Amino acid sequence: MGYEQNPYEECVFNRLSAEGVQCTVVVYVDDLMMTSTDKRMIDNDMAILKRKYKEITVHVGDIHSYLGMTFDFTIRGKVKI
Repeated sequence: MGYEQNPYEECVFNRLSAEGVQCTVVVYVDDLMMTSTDKRMIDNDMAILKRKYKEITVHVGDIHSYLGMTFDFTIRGKVKI
């Protein structure tokens, strides 16, 4: 899928699109959170994961609970934790 492990945090992986847009994946055991300003990048990667693992649970929207934290993406380009 083209992700590179972040050299400072082992559970964070990043990739850039041809247009220079970043997609970041954070992994903890069997949970992951994927963020990008380009929804197409996320949709594409989720389709790949669904083909490989068949049954996955996906939560979409501007507010997410992840590892006991609430991430609020309602303001474009910013996140409130």
